[in-house]
Amino acid sequence: MKRSHTQNKSLIRKRKRRKRILQRIRLTFQLIATCILFGIALFLAKDLIRHYDTPSGSTSSSSLFAYDYTADYHTDSLSAAPDAVSQDMVIVEARGSLTSAELEEKLAKLALENKEIAEIYADKELYPEELLTALANNQELIPFVKGYLSSDGTVKGGISPEEEAQSFPLFLQWDQRWGYAPYGGSCIGTAGCGPTCLSMVIFALTRDLSATPDALAAYSMSSGFYTKGAGTDWSFMTYAASQYGLRAKELGLDEDAMKQYLNQGHPIICAMRAGDFTTGGHFIVLYGYDENGFLVNDPNSVERSSRHWDFDTLHYQIKNLWGYSLS
Repeated sequence: MKRSHTQNKSLIRKRKRRKRILQRIRLTFQLIATCILFGIALFLAKDLIRHYDTPSGSTSSSSLFAYDYTADYHTDSLSAAPDAVSQDMVIVEARGSLTSAELEEKLAKLALENKEIAEIYADKELYPEELLTALANNQELIPFVKGYLSSDGTVKGGISPEEEAQSFPLFLQWDQRWGYAPYGGSCIGTAGCGPTCLSMVIFALTRDLSATPDALAAYSMSSGFYTKGAGTDWSFMTYAASQYGLRAKELGLDEDAMKQYLNQGHPIICAMRAGDFTTGGHFIVLYGYDENGFLVNDPNSVERSSRHWDFDTLHYQIKNLWGYSLS
């Protein structure tokens, strides 16, 4: 049966419409594929740039940054850093990953269990949120947080005779001697694990009593290693060490090599990702090992510093590591 002229025209229109729809679908898929390929290329390019353009060949950066409301803070005891300091890689101190609602809920629960936290919770509006977050994540900070409101932000003391007698003393970033001193947008107590770790290493190797956490934090800020709203450049870990007569060497993540380095009396600083030590970014010191595992000085925890840590637990949490020795 022959189709009428009208039927033929209708069929032609349908075919054209179907063809246009198929073309649009094809173009949509092409656009999606192009966007995906562009995204992959951009990611690889950024990763490549980060690999070749960061201090000591460092390969990763953290995603949490400190807020900055700090006034000028400086020291004249060290020479200035080079004019150009790369800001691509930063030491970022962990702030915790709690939302405001989660923080409120956690503090309320802790307040029911602990009288001192209950007192803090009653005046919670007077404390910075990052300080309350640090407390919620680590109740070792109770004395430090309680003393915050009466602190004037000054340094109250240096390295003690008891610490001088130890080969690798543990310095806590939230120690009330220096923890209230400003660093970045907060204070050493919540943002100063990097300078505190470097302080431990420098003192252990040089016995220099001036190499306190507050001195290292002040040097970082006054010499341009700290950027407002960003964090501390990774090159601080090597350059500042050199100012105290140390040589810093980036190490591979190899258990035998790490043990060999520690056997020579050379401590190691590890940049940590989220895991046992932090919800974001953190630094710890490895200063030895025995049959039970590695010996750790965690500037944010006495408890974690009192334990042994095996390589299988540590290795997946380590982003980068530096070994230190006398020049």
